Amino acid sequence: MLIDGVLYFSSGGKGRQAILSTVGAQSGKIYWQERNIEKATFVWADRKLITLDQDGNLMIANPSKGGFKISAKAPLLSRISWTPPTLVGSRLYIRDRRDMMAVDLS
Repeated sequence: MLIDGVLYFSSGGKGRQAILSTVGAQSGKIYWQERNIEKATFVWADRKLITLDQDGNLMIANPSKGGFKISAKAPLLSRISWTPPTLVGSRLYIRDRRDMMAVDLS
């Protein structure tokens, strides 16, 4: 996810620990890396990064060059969740390998 010239991305898998990273898009400078969050997908809305990790935890975060501050977190899904969340209006759609859920964020 590119936000204000900064890339936010999650990497890992195949037995490697996931790393959430922030890198300057032009400079390539690594601002920070977080190992406490599993492999994740994102949606950017209202200056917040809506994050769904592979364990089904939904997080609302305020990302910056200085860190990844989570303002809300809820375990909503129980299986591997690799599909990026989809935001339509104030409704967020998330799914894992078996279930799909709509979450009203208003």
